[in-house]
Amino acid sequence: MSEAIAPRTPHDPKVGLVLSAGAARGLAHIGVLQVLREQGMPVDLVVGSSMGAIVGALFCYGLDLHWLVGLASRLNWRFLVRFTHPREALLRPSGLEELLRLLLRDGSFSQLRCPLAVVATDLLTGRPVVLQQGPLVPALMASAAIPGIFPPVRREGQVLVDGGVLQRLPVRLARQLGAEYVIAVDVGTTEHEAKVRGILDTLLSTLDIMEREISRVEVESADLLIRPELGEIGGTRLDQAEWLIEQGRRAAQEVIPSLKARLARDAGQPVVAPDRRVDTGRGGSV
Repeated sequence: MSEAIAPRTPHDPKVGLVLSAGAARGLAHIGVLQVLREQGMPVDLVVGSSMGAIVGALFCYGLDLHWLVGLASRLNWRFLVRFTHPREALLRPSGLEELLRLLLRDGSFSQLRCPLAVVATDLLTGRPVVLQQGPLVPALMASAAIPGIFPPVRREGQVLVDGGVLQRLPVRLARQLGAEYVIAVDVGTTEHEAKVRGILDTLLSTLDIMEREISRVEVESADLLIRPELGEIGGTRLDQAEWLIEQGRRAAQEVIPSLKARLARDAGQPVVAPDRRVDTGRGGSV
């Protein structure tokens, strides 16, 4: 059962939730979101990159997160992707696109219950692109278009690929959008973690290493960093969905007391738990 928390007041900080890229490891975001919702923690806006954008959209749309666990546990790559002629990419995520259209009812950003921003990368300019308007599914497919694996998405003169290329964990964007307190969930690998079992793991691990270096500043600028302990599980391991989600739950449960105390302090309410910095994973501080 969740603990009672004080009703929100005009003095409460605007809370932004940032969900990182991470391919299948991003299923851990579901577990984090479950705990935040169970505990009644406020979320005023969500910013996501790649898999974080997809999970964030499902959350903002209001889907039942426990039902989503059952769906995630039945997913497999044979359903989500099709092999294609390798002119732009190895795979075409047609199954994923169809699934998102069904879950989100082909909706738009304006239909979401909570504001959402997703990040993609424009290959023509080499700059990040923030998507906040229009149809949801094309924006999500652009944000999750892993270079070399999934084809880019062409939109309004742009050639868009995975947002994690430049902004795996877009904390500063959340602040630019008005967040005063930023909770960041990073499901990327740390040094010496991921196992490489094939060509897809090789590509994903290579991208993850580059993204990790680029995102160091973003990681340090979050008010609260949640890093689920995902070990050597690679970005292709959809078969580990339930375990990944449970690891997300555990990481979130560890920081709830500190999070409640900090938000109460910032809102000028009595603090009932020590406000301290918490370590939620190897090399990760909160």
